[in-house]
Amino acid sequence: MFTAGHTINSIQLENDSLTVLPEDEIEIEPNIWKLAKNLSVGDVIYTQEDDSTYLHKEIKQICVEDSHIKFLFN
Repeated sequence: MFTAGHTINSIQLENDSLTVLPEDEIEIEPNIWKLAKNLSVGDVIYTQEDDSTYLHKEIKQICVEDSHIKFLFN
């Protein structure tokens, strides 16, 4: 049986927002992932800061830009 590999990318928050593709999986809890297109306002994502601390960020607004989804946290 063949299982496709998967890659984990680190994406930096810019101006307290995150821009991803709809098919990207976003970590919502440690080792729990959800497709970006299935996230909603009020959902919380799990982030790792530069100093290796972990935070939960609540999605306040969602914008669609071209073929990307932008999550705003403030």
